[in-house]
Amino acid sequence: MYCPSCLNNSLYIKDNGVVEILINDKKMDSGRFLFNMNGNKEEIVSEAKKKFEEFIKWLSNFSNIDPVKKVKFVTGDIKCDSGCPASFSKVSAVGHVLSNAQVNNILSEMGEKYNMEFVLDA
Repeated sequence: MYCPSCLNNSLYIKDNGVVEILINDKKMDSGRFLFNMNGNKEEIVSEAKKKFEEFIKWLSNFSNIDPVKKVKFVTGDIKCDSGCPASFSKVSAVGHVLSNAQVNNILSEMGEKYNMEFVLDA
């Protein structure tokens, strides 16, 4: 990924950190999970699914809920090889921590279970 400070293709997601789930740009305090890229990849997917489902259950408790228009999986655990300060915003974890296929499977499974349609926002 390109670093917004030095404009080099030197930005990457660290091997471990936190992924935060946002739905319609809203976040839940417990709507995040830890990842370790050196560990079990299926554990990351399982934790993402669990946290996403908790978020959907939490949202369903509100009476004036907006339809879900976008879903984001983001992380701030990034680093630049050039040593730039990591003081910029969060980046998408999709394609790095979780594959597109894994995220789409989670969204379709939860969409069927809760009769909702989800759109991934890259």
